[in-house]
Amino acid sequence: MKKFGIIKDELIRLASEAGLFPEDTFKHCSGRAQLLAKIKDNFKPMYSMGIIDIDWLRNYYSEEDLNRQLIYSTGVVELFSDFRTSIIIGDCRCVSSFNATVLAFDKAYIKTMGIGKVYGYGNSNIEASSFARIYAYDRCHVKASNYATVFSFDQANVQASDYVRVFVRGSGETILKCHSSAYVRNLDAHVEAEGYSNVHHNGADGVHVCEHAVAVDDPHKGVTFGGELAIV
Repeated sequence: MKKFGIIKDELIRLASEAGLFPEDTFKHCSGRAQLLAKIKDNFKPMYSMGIIDIDWLRNYYSEEDLNRQLIYSTGVVELFSDFRTSIIIGDCRCVSSFNATVLAFDKAYIKTMGIGKVYGYGNSNIEASSFARIYAYDRCHVKASNYATVFSFDQANVQASDYVRVFVRGSGETILKCHSSAYVRNLDAHVEAEGYSNVHHNGADGVHVCEHAVAVDDPHKGVTFGGELAIV
């Protein structure tokens, strides 16, 4: 394992080259654990911009070191009620419940229940139910059910069933089933609804409804019932 001074100098150099952080962000860290804690505090921008990645973390820290800061890169982890934020990277699998908050990157898989929150990035996969709140970015894949709420951005894909609400802000694909709802604010969004689901949208051409589903074109006051248009 490399010495603290080497790790610190390397991190300061990478952060400086990215121009994302003030020069003293990591300068005053006095030990490996404190440095890793500071990395966790700034994890999302550092990881998303490629300042650090899973190989960098594994090169400088052991899995035990990462776990102490609630960062998990391998295996299976169970997270319960916790007011702190856990970070799941690599191909790690996670089961979270109650009010746990999780950030997922790479190809991580998260199954969450309860009133917790999950923020999905990269190609992460999230399965959510029971009032969970999901924020899906990049090419994240979400399968939500039983009153969960999903906010989708970028190219995130969502499958929703059983009274799920989806707020679509990106251009990914959303599939609604069984009394679920979508609120679309991106003209490039793709939404398919069936099984008594409903879609409110802003004129997006990619909205399609099957039998027993309804789509409302808010700007044009148009309502589509299973493929037939009515003006209200």
